[in-house]
Amino acid sequence: LFTHHFACLMRAGHPLYARRLSLKAFLEIEHAVVHAEGRSHELFEKLLERRRIRRKIALHTPHFLSIPVIVSRSDLMATVPHALALYFGRLAPQQFAVAMPPFDLAGFDVKQHWHRKFHHEARNRWLRRQVAELFNDATDEWR
Repeated sequence: LFTHHFACLMRAGHPLYARRLSLKAFLEIEHAVVHAEGRSHELFEKLLERRRIRRKIALHTPHFLSIPVIVSRSDLMATVPHALALYFGRLAPQQFAVAMPPFDLAGFDVKQHWHRKFHHEARNRWLRRQVAELFNDATDEWR
């Protein structure tokens, strides 16, 4: 469907904001970290671990939906799926700024899966087409 990436969400007017953060700024900023069920954030955390990058973690939360309130009212930053950062940034551009992380993160592919017995089933094909039209690299505004 598409290649997933990460972005840094911070409040508008954050003193360390830059379109692409420096590693120094990324390490200086205190972070809000989401510990949600799911593979995407696990991949990001493992990447930081492999590169021996240690953030200043000030807060842990189990939900991505708590991030806008936390970030908009503090100097904390959260690294979140880029689609989520763009959504919050568009929803309230006067409250949020979206920055690129200071290092190149390999994206990972998000794919559809279905059981082979439904491969030619009309309703299943229709649903797969709908999902593919909604979620694909052609509609990805990040790049």
